[in-house]
Amino acid sequence: MIININGRTFEQTQEMIETTTRSKPDPYWVFVDKAGHEHRWIVDEPDHHYNLPSLVSVNSEPYWCDLCEDEHSDSHFECKICREIITPGMKANNTSEFVAGLKRYLINGQSVSPETFKEELNKEIENDRRIKANQVSDHLS
Repeated sequence: MIININGRTFEQTQEMIETTTRSKPDPYWVFVDKAGHEHRWIVDEPDHHYNLPSLVSVNSEPYWCDLCEDEHSDSHFECKICREIITPGMKANNTSEFVAGLKRYLINGQSVSPETFKEELNKEIENDRRIKANQVSDHLS
């Protein structure tokens, strides 16, 4: 958003961060394990968050990776009842996804706090109203 008022430029920008994953839960996936327990993705409304209420995520023991010289831990899903390892169904993600990042506030190209931005913008809006009111008053006289 850019507002030019009384010779000053007020600009607010917000970075958008891409969070697209290569795959996402397949809402049509259903699996019945060897003990007859049914597993599926459940979508929580309204935020469309997927979860697996019949499964539990289990972390492996941490191990050292010589390649990146860091400790790692793998995980897998198991049935909460019979502990069978289950691989949830996924599908390709063909939709770009973004989340809002940091906001920046600028006045005449100078970075300012959100509070200063609002205060100064409100002052200029009030000044602009006074100027226009005076112009109307002068025109009617």
